[in-house]
Amino acid sequence: MLSLRLFLGSSLLRKVIFKGKDGCKIAVQCKCWKRDVENHIELQLKAGKQLHSCCVAWVVTTSNFTRQLRRRVLSYLKSIQKRMYSHL
Repeated sequence: MLSLRLFLGSSLLRKVIFKGKDGCKIAVQCKCWKRDVENHIELQLKAGKQLHSCCVAWVVTTSNFTRQLRRRVLSYLKSIQKRMYSHL
């Protein structure tokens, strides 16, 4: 069972919170932009994740991400991978 809550703010701060039966919440921000999604979205996702006590935060977009944001995300994912497998 999945519950759904919609939070409306300014056009930049709309988000949807999904809650699974295990209690894990997922914050999703949808961006329908003509221009590329920039770094400030990362801050909005982190803030939304903390504010709503979510396990995960996602952004879904019809456009692309800037090169800088893609590099930051890849760097972050690599650091998580290193921590996960450092004990092996």
